[in-house]
Amino acid sequence: MATRRSHKKSRNGCTECKRRKVKCDEKRPSCFNCTRLSVLCSLRPAESLSAHTSPSVISSISPPVEGVALTTNESGPATSVDFTQLAIATDADRPLPFSSPAWGRELELMHHYSTCTYKTLALRSDMQYVWKTVIPEEGYNNPFVMHGLLALSAAHKAYLLPSERETYLSISAYHQSLGLEAFRPLLSEISKDNWKPMFCYASTVALYACLLPARLDKAKASAPIAEILELFRFVRGIQLVLQPFVEFLPMTRFSPLVQGVWIMNPCQMEECEPSLEESLLPKDIFEKLAKLRSFLQSNMPFTSIPDYEAAVSELVNATKLIGHAGLHVECGMVLFWPYVISETILNDIQALDPYALLLLSHYIVLLMVMEARFWFIKGWGIRLLADINVQLSNCQPFIDIVKWPSEQVYNLYKYQ
Repeated sequence: MATRRSHKKSRNGCTECKRRKVKCDEKRPSCFNCTRLSVLCSLRPAESLSAHTSPSVISSISPPVEGVALTTNESGPATSVDFTQLAIATDADRPLPFSSPAWGRELELMHHYSTCTYKTLALRSDMQYVWKTVIPEEGYNNPFVMHGLLALSAAHKAYLLPSERETYLSISAYHQSLGLEAFRPLLSEISKDNWKPMFCYASTVALYACLLPARLDKAKASAPIAEILELFRFVRGIQLVLQPFVEFLPMTRFSPLVQGVWIMNPCQMEECEPSLEESLLPKDIFEKLAKLRSFLQSNMPFTSIPDYEAAVSELVNATKLIGHAGLHVECGMVLFWPYVISETILNDIQALDPYALLLLSHYIVLLMVMEARFWFIKGWGIRLLADINVQLSNCQPFIDIVKWPSEQVYNLYKYQ
């Protein structure tokens, strides 16, 4: 494992740099890293901080939802950081590609997006149409949407062109930073008049957050479990902000993004298990999920069982969606799970609780199915399972149960 770069310890650095364990130049009123990422720096004077702090989006948009806040509490993975920084804050160490964007580079990225990238964000043609046409049209009058698309396009080129990876990742981070700069102030002002561009940008930034493994500095040590937890909290934050307007989606041109994921209604989900003959899912997955449920019921503290039972049931629902989709899976069939599980489970994952890690290991099997189809979600599964196996190495009963997801993840990894 590579060692971290050595540098003089910064004892007076800002809160964000300390959280991310990067060197802070302590420049006031905002350090270099926070300025580059458009993050509110704790080195600002107190009056400046209060002037820049807007009312909580949670209280101004909708009633509180358990476990999700735009500013995480002390039990969360970060303190005094809004959810838009989770899973994307690693880009502060990446140099800007240029002082101002050249129109030629933007034209290159938009051409790549409109001819190539959009096809890779979904498998269904109606969903691809939304990515190709509907979302870019929202960018005409909302530049932050266009920055989100350019960030995805640059990240895709980084994936396709390893020799130019760093260049395109820097460009991607640059556009994402510009998009976030305009997106954040609007979070407390979402209404029926502007929710559509907000939804579009949130969709792009959610995929960008999934790219965390691809964006990490390969020379630095990583913490996969902590990273997936950041992604989970990010997804929950996005969902909370947009929840009041989700009911409008089926009546708009964005409807394929919903219909393409929720191909079954709740009543159908309760019916018999789908055939897995044309699916990438392991043929015995329903049996193994039942075994997981039984293990949790027999071994967990009684007070914790309801939350974990519900989480396993949602895993079964995700498995049924993927099974019915056959080879035409969509990433949303897996990404909904983080925002339907309880905050208790997220806290247990953060605490490296063996039961939570065992549950997470079975979720990773579904995630690996998506890795085989979508470039932007690659890199999670194999790293996560390795980390989980290390954490459970001294827990014999758990080792036996985690053996099955480990085998499935490694088998799926071999064929990617």
